[in-house]
Amino acid sequence: MQANPEIKNYRDEDLALECVKRPVIEEAWREFWRRFYPLLYRRVASLLRPFQEHPQHSDIDDILQLIFLKIFNSLSRFDRQKSPISAYLSLVATHTVFDQLRSGRGKQKVPIEELEELGVVAYRDEVEAIDLWEIVTKIFERLNPRKRAIVQAFLEGEDTDDICRKHSVTPTYVSTTVYRFRHAVKDSLKKK
Repeated sequence: MQANPEIKNYRDEDLALECVKRPVIEEAWREFWRRFYPLLYRRVASLLRPFQEHPQHSDIDDILQLIFLKIFNSLSRFDRQKSPISAYLSLVATHTVFDQLRSGRGKQKVPIEELEELGVVAYRDEVEAIDLWEIVTKIFERLNPRKRAIVQAFLEGEDTDDICRKHSVTPTYVSTTVYRFRHAVKDSLKKK
């Protein structure tokens, strides 16, 4: 395939479209890596900061490799009409970091201020990350299958309209289900 000298001038979303093409356009992926590596590196480092006093560069790079692999496999699902590519990449990075943290990094204290980004307001100075995930998992498992699917879709970043269509519910039902889930997490944190 012939090299495209204009690829560096592509808008982010257009570059993503080039990266989706098969066979793989290596030049597009090199530009994608060059353009988004710094953004994703900062995102991963900021997500890991509460879990490690000083995140190791090697840990961050290992996670970044996983992130780029997930992006390679899922970029075709990116919808430029719903969000900018940077939001999509940030979502993939967030999910990957939390997947890695859940996969067995021992118990570590997390300053509660760092959890506010997740929409969780806690009532102590710190909470053990593993305890938080246990609380979330218990509450999630108590939901009926329909509500569980709605909460999972919401947490994975699906659009409310898509969730409504997929599960034949109203936007109010989605909002109420997600609100009650978050409220149950907050109440459980209060009791700890």
